[in-house]
Amino acid sequence: MESILATAWNERLTGAYDVIVVGSGYGGAITAARLADAPINPKLKICLLERGQEWPIGSFPDTIEHVAEQTYNRTLNPLGLYQVDVHTAIVIIRGSGLGGTSLVNANVAIRPQAECFDTWPAAIRHAAQIPEGNEGSLWNYYRRAENTLGVRHHPNGVRLLKIQALQKRATELGKKVELLNIAVNFDPEGPVFTRDGKSVVQRNCINCGDCTTGCNVGAKNTLYMNYLPLAKLGGAHIFTQTTVHNVEKSNEGWAANVTHHKNRFTSENATPSAKNVVLAAGALGSTEILLRSQAKGLSLAPGRFALRWQRRFF
Repeated sequence: MESILATAWNERLTGAYDVIVVGSGYGGAITAARLADAPINPKLKICLLERGQEWPIGSFPDTIEHVAEQTYNRTLNPLGLYQVDVHTAIVIIRGSGLGGTSLVNANVAIRPQAECFDTWPAAIRHAAQIPEGNEGSLWNYYRRAENTLGVRHHPNGVRLLKIQALQKRATELGKKVELLNIAVNFDPEGPVFTRDGKSVVQRNCINCGDCTTGCNVGAKNTLYMNYLPLAKLGGAHIFTQTTVHNVEKSNEGWAANVTHHKNRFTSENATPSAKNVVLAAGALGSTEILLRSQAKGLSLAPGRFALRWQRRFF
């Protein structure tokens, strides 16, 4: 599969990066973009590691058979797009590709209620109580992310047959249907990033309904359409098909033990290093990396993991 945003594996630095970001979902992509564009001289050397492959617009599976072929399996298909984790009380579906689960979610973008932060650290609880538009408000950062992701209502949502069917049932129950904000493009068109004659192109939504298998139109505002191009334009090295097993202390600060998959059957191990590592591989992925790191000797806080939220990057 062709690469537009991804950096060739043999172009990685021989020395240490300033920051390695693990994962290219919302946490990783936004962090990489903000760090790559940070007003620091000299510029930070940023490396983003993504386990899955790059999925240029138009390359997503569009039949049941092709979807089944792209189911992730650690051994048999490490580059598969759709990962399904089946547990006793919950089934989790997540995306494994450049852009993380933004590639295969329903692109709904709603804000949490302020009380959701009641058990968070005091600084975040306080910021959630400050009205949007005022200095220090948490909601200022939500607005900034919403603007970059192009969050809005579907302009003709009430005309969609599924919404009309939902409204009919809601009326029978005495309920009201409201359109949710979604990260989908309904207006501008054109390239958002171009490299070597190949472009990431944004187009208008055609209501095809393929959001959760992968948008082949280029209308869904996944991270591939915004924050990842921003990170690339800022000079970040983006390496796909690279699984991070664990992290450990090193002379440079930190080292990540990884496996880079050239394809489904060929791989090699490597140990990129950096002064800092940001684990942004999702609630499950980051926890797995931390647990494997702990098993190999990394000291962690007993009974819990310390999570540091850097709001300034948003």
